[in-house]
Amino acid sequence: MLGGGRYDAAARSLDDGDAGAIALDAAGRQILVGPADSDAPRLGAPVMVGGQYKTTPGNLDNNDAGILLVDVQGRAIVVGAAAEDAAAAGNPNLVAGRYDATPRDLDDGDAGAIALDADANQIFVGPAAHDAAAAGNPILVGAEANAADRADVDEDDVAQLSADLAGYLRARLKGYDAAADASKVAPTITDADRWLDSEELIDTTNVGAADNYYPSLAGMDMDEYQQILVQMVMSGGVTVTVEGTNDDSSTDWTDISTFFISSDDGNAGHVSWVDKNVFIWLKECAPQKIRIKAVTADATNGVQLHIRRRY
Repeated sequence: MLGGGRYDAAARSLDDGDAGAIALDAAGRQILVGPADSDAPRLGAPVMVGGQYKTTPGNLDNNDAGILLVDVQGRAIVVGAAAEDAAAAGNPNLVAGRYDATPRDLDDGDAGAIALDADANQIFVGPAAHDAAAAGNPILVGAEANAADRADVDEDDVAQLSADLAGYLRARLKGYDAAADASKVAPTITDADRWLDSEELIDTTNVGAADNYYPSLAGMDMDEYQQILVQMVMSGGVTVTVEGTNDDSSTDWTDISTFFISSDDGNAGHVSWVDKNVFIWLKECAPQKIRIKAVTADATNGVQLHIRRRY
């Protein structure tokens, strides 16, 4: 005896305790209805819902019944109700999250979509503010602990911060010397280092009778220097004086010979030096420019001038 049922064009309404034939549709297929409406308490044992695998899903018309779709492994295919970068409508299954211009405030136990910024980047926030006790598993900014320095990365590569084994961040000043594994230290400059090498202004004989200026009529710059040492070797009636100026563009020069100490007597105050073989150097004087004037009486003479300047 085969079990069957009954088709009714108009749905029957049974009273409590009534017997009833199994309901069929016009094609003789059994009609299954869950014991409760949507959003009503679940009663008894519900009918489990399955699905169908289709290599090419079809399109349904308005009000059509539809079978749930599964993939080739029987897993339900879930598609959100809105496309990427479109307004979230209904209750879509969002894969990444949701952007809110104004951050949401969820209550305890609420479900919530993952928060995104306007560029669809996921927003990560630790559960504790700065200088508060670390609670739970906050996302802490840290570094990789290394017992020794890591190998160099290529230019424009991403580089991870490094810490020592105690957790202290490794940091190097811009002046770090990798070869020496130490910070660069400025060299110690001694007083001797401040003196430049000797410069020859002139070393010749038989200069014609004239007022001669060395290194030139425009003089030499003393802006960066604190001192000058001049060696002169003169013969044949050569008179030497020193002139200075503080006006870079001026043609006005002042005789400053008396400020120079002379090696022949160790004193300042000399007005000039005639046919002298001596050193002279400044005493308490720092003009912007100086020049050495050598007046040759005739063309029978020897003229030598060498200087050293000091920073």
